[in-house]
Amino acid sequence: MSPIIFEPLSSFNSLFLTFIICGVVALAIFIWSLLKNKKILSLLSFIGILICGSSAIMNSLASGKVGTVTIYDSYMATPSGNFDFSQLKSATITDPSNMQKTQQDINIRFASDQDRFLILETAGSQSLIFSDNNYDIQALKDSLDARIYSWYEQQKQ
Repeated sequence: MSPIIFEPLSSFNSLFLTFIICGVVALAIFIWSLLKNKKILSLLSFIGILICGSSAIMNSLASGKVGTVTIYDSYMATPSGNFDFSQLKSATITDPSNMQKTQQDINIRFASDQDRFLILETAGSQSLIFSDNNYDIQALKDSLDARIYSWYEQQKQ
């Protein structure tokens, strides 16, 4: 069978762009305040530059885990690595009604009440979490279930 490829729904990171724009504005204020000898304003704008810059860097590092997911005949390739179907224990889609239990178990942070997640638990200590904001998780789960079923049938023979 040919591999099934899931691309992220959106690769544009608007929060990163917002931090960059704020940093550029703070830099302009910083340069202007240095030229006008306004020490308090230059100090505050420098702190703003540091906050915007560090937030942009951390945001880009955190969003680096979103990438192409490819499901093959016996394994799946994710941005976090390749996982054999024999390593996967369960695949569940959470919804807002059972979010509290999931949040305590896996510690999903910064999730709004409308977010849904596909959680893949592996035989090791790693869990893969795919957000409804980044992927079509229902199609991803259906494709994964179909591939695991065909893989399981091949293993029985």
